[in-house]
Amino acid sequence: MSEGVTLQIAGIGGIEWIILLAIFLVFIFGSKKMPEIMRHLGRALGEFEKSRIEIQKELMAASQTVQNPLSPSPQRPFLGPPPPPQSQPPVQIQAYQPKIEGKPTVKSTSFLTKMAEELGIETENRSEEDIWEEIRRKTLEQKAASQ
Repeated sequence: MSEGVTLQIAGIGGIEWIILLAIFLVFIFGSKKMPEIMRHLGRALGEFEKSRIEIQKELMAASQTVQNPLSPSPQRPFLGPPPPPQSQPPVQIQAYQPKIEGKPTVKSTSFLTKMAEELGIETENRSEEDIWEEIRRKTLEQKAASQ
């Protein structure tokens, strides 16, 4: 039903508007200026098309990189993983587990100690959790007292 929809304003179709625009431009700029104007317009459209194609290529490359992030690059063929060295036994990695004796003290956390000192909280031989809990309790008390 709506095959080949064209722009029609006041009964004038799309190609007729282009012809009317060309006649209008000839009247405004004159026939001597028209070739120069069309040349500049053609150059501008050519630059626009080059930029559009370049952006499309960059977007295609970026989308391929996102879709295949681990695929080998086309410059260097993928030869597989390197063979393991023959002279050394395989290395086993163990998770690091620090030895903690007692509760950690807060001599290294300067922000926490400054905040505790401002509120009058003792930090000597106390864990960070204890100090944070005391800071929270003191600030809630001060907030309740100010209301």
